[in-house]
Amino acid sequence: MERPHRIVARRHWPFSLQEMQSPCEQGQLWGVFPPGPYVSIVGRRKASSVGLRCAERIACELAEQGVTIVSGGAIGIDAAAHRGALRARGKTLVMAPVWLEHATPGENRPLFDEILNRDGGYFSLADELAKPFDTNLYFLRNEAMAALCQVLIVGEHGYRSGARNTVKHAEELRRSTFVLPSLYGNSGGLGSNSLLDRGARVLLNVKDVLKMLALGATYDNPSWWRRTEPVDYPDDVPRAPTKSKRARSGESAETAEPSAREPSQNLDTGRGRAALRAGSAAGARDPVQFQVLEAILEGKTNVDVICERTQLSASVVQYQLLLLTLAGEVREDERGLLRVVGAARRSAT
Repeated sequence: MERPHRIVARRHWPFSLQEMQSPCEQGQLWGVFPPGPYVSIVGRRKASSVGLRCAERIACELAEQGVTIVSGGAIGIDAAAHRGALRARGKTLVMAPVWLEHATPGENRPLFDEILNRDGGYFSLADELAKPFDTNLYFLRNEAMAALCQVLIVGEHGYRSGARNTVKHAEELRRSTFVLPSLYGNSGGLGSNSLLDRGARVLLNVKDVLKMLALGATYDNPSWWRRTEPVDYPDDVPRAPTKSKRARSGESAETAEPSAREPSQNLDTGRGRAALRAGSAAGARDPVQFQVLEAILEGKTNVDVICERTQLSASVVQYQLLLLTLAGEVREDERGLLRVVGAARRSAT
């Protein structure tokens, strides 16, 4: 039985996905776009048992913390990543090269059905008549995986692999890349190990990825805010005040903790605010503009609450928001809530 799908116009895609260099005007979505943060995991189809176990484990550990796992739905590392997310009762999205009815390999169709039954998604930029083995569709899928994620994890793969194409797009889009190192003597992992020579980060612990995710992006995901894994920041990075400390300083309970209605962006817990402060102190940013940006980073996502937080007039706030929007540093999400993106987000990473 065919599953229903819907056409999603580009303006309704997650913002990061819209950063593709040559995006399509629309895509086909089965299920839903699970909420971010997003981590894409790619690698070899004919991976070793060790490579498969590593990919599944890291996907499971990240999904347990509320991270949505994105992969391409192929056999091997892709399928292992999807299975890891499902094992953690987390969310996963298949970024596919073709429509669900034409999905290959056919042996993964039960996996796709399980993903959709568990509030995940299957998304394709191809049209219905696209040929299943069109190389260009796979390249487009790889770029979409790189654009959507905040972090790309590269599992076991050889020198000639679609994973290399995804890494290229991730580099062009300035996405953080981690590599799961391959065992010595494993010729199937020469490609992934070679990335370490080019400066990619070796992935040794899930906390490394969580730290990176906590420094940027916007989330509307209660599972992420309620995650159990603590993020240990370096000693020189200021931590967000705890709820009790904020209460002693006179902040209300409403501002002390992000709500599902008005989620924070998690930058107030780390280097995001530190980077903005450094820029303001150096004269690189107007102090009034800094106040507005900092308020958005703290989860103040409309003009009224920004005015209340900064004690600035509505006209001043609106003017600064106009400048920040024109500069590509602030934009509204699909719900009309203000989010920090672009240059301000990159300065934090």
